[in-house]
Amino acid sequence: MMRVTLRQFAALARLTLLETLRQPVTLLLTLSLVGLTALLPVVVSHTLGEQGKMMSDSALALFLTGGILFAAFAAGGGFGAEIRGGTAATVLSKPVGRGTFYLARYAGLAAALLLYAYDLLVATLLSARIAAPAYTVDLRALLALLAAPVLACALAGLTNFWLRRPFNHDAFLFLQLTLTLALVYGALVDESGQWTPFGRPLTWTLVPAGGLLAAALLVFGALALALATRLEPLPALLCCLVVLLAGLMSDYLLGRAAATSRAAAWAYRIVPNWNHFWVADALHDETPIPWTYVRDALGYAAAYIAGLLSLGLASFRHREVRA
Repeated sequence: MMRVTLRQFAALARLTLLETLRQPVTLLLTLSLVGLTALLPVVVSHTLGEQGKMMSDSALALFLTGGILFAAFAAGGGFGAEIRGGTAATVLSKPVGRGTFYLARYAGLAAALLLYAYDLLVATLLSARIAAPAYTVDLRALLALLAAPVLACALAGLTNFWLRRPFNHDAFLFLQLTLTLALVYGALVDESGQWTPFGRPLTWTLVPAGGLLAAALLVFGALALALATRLEPLPALLCCLVVLLAGLMSDYLLGRAAATSRAAAWAYRIVPNWNHFWVADALHDETPIPWTYVRDALGYAAAYIAGLLSLGLASFRHREVRA
């Protein structure tokens, strides 16, 4: 019985990943954000010596806000659409439990969010590499980064024409390959076009910062999936943004009052504190981000994911699903 459940879980998670990658909004959003991140060094190149700070702040902000949009629309357009359209009822009419169905949907959504996070992290690393020369940009690295989404779409167009494969799915996967090639180029060639030891031109402190934002997006994925059991995509997105703002201001709004008010203390514990995942200040101060801190933040995210999945599953169990 356990083996059958695991097979069902794996099949549903894979199907959810494929459906998410085939949604036009997820591909357009990822391509747009990669392009915007690539162009950031051009916009912030003249900032009185603060281009590094503005570059990292802007790129990481795009990373986070774009990921919230990705999670909300992927959950609402996939899982939410299945509930409203009757597809979920067809699956549940077979010997598939609601718990397996719901958790597999989250696993597939989480895999898609991690692919998105990889794309934006690579784009952020290369953008910081492009903006490294003061008051100018590295045109070679800029062209390599801008060529990645164009080449991915071109390859997906060829597979769509010759092999009749879905364009959105292949473009998303080819983007992983082309961005990786651009990253290898940026890691091996300096701003003067000379070969350099691998990784020297890149700001590797951005990697743990991106990993923390990826953990935050997994929390938002669990929240978006729970909201999709009851809400349309747009209201679910608005709720995600409200939770984001509340969490960013929780130290100011609730932290001070938590010492004197029991209600404020409980609210302070319940509202996710997104400042644990935002470490831009440490990047500005050139302070290394300890991996022990990353471990603790991942544990914090895992606790919230478990709680949100429990709430979402309880909501889904009591949701009437019609064919």
